[in-house]
Amino acid sequence: MQRGLSHQNKHINADVTKISQTLADNNCYKGNTIQLLREQVTLLQSEISQKLTEEKQKAASSIAKLKAELTGAADWNNLSDEAKNRLTNRFDTILQNIQNQKIIPMVEYILNKFEDEEFIEINNQKEAYLHPTPVIEPNSSSSFEPTIVPQREVVISLSKLSISHKKSILASEQDVDEYLESIKKAMLGEIKSGKKIKI
Repeated sequence: MQRGLSHQNKHINADVTKISQTLADNNCYKGNTIQLLREQVTLLQSEISQKLTEEKQKAASSIAKLKAELTGAADWNNLSDEAKNRLTNRFDTILQNIQNQKIIPMVEYILNKFEDEEFIEINNQKEAYLHPTPVIEPNSSSSFEPTIVPQREVVISLSKLSISHKKSILASEQDVDEYLESIKKAMLGEIKSGKKIKI
């Protein structure tokens, strides 16, 4: 989801400011100001409700795309039904959480956190199911069932890349080329070490 205020968000904030300024005016009780204010508040409530619905729909669409990416991977069918259910249930949980929100910033926050953190965790859990940590088999009389945990982080965020580049400001085409080469080198280093990168 795009970070920052959209045009509609700015419009809503402008309406809120206008209403606040009207209420701060000592003469707001004269004439038909209060009646006009009520109309403005009703209109603002409608705009906020519409914007909240739109943000929830956008979030649901983004989450659906990530779920399709996960379940459409070549190794998805190698998972057990139980593992598949556990992984997809996390998408259902986040969708329900978003639908329960009453304010726009929380919808954006939950989605951003899911994209930046939880989706990576889900992919790492998938890798753990596919390549479980070797365990010592319990004896036949034991009811112990070992927990599958990942041995290491398999999927990492792009922001975790360690990019070796001397310049903090790019001022030429050569600077850009060198920076892109540094990123490529860092990405390939992680991939060659057995990791995957979430962009």
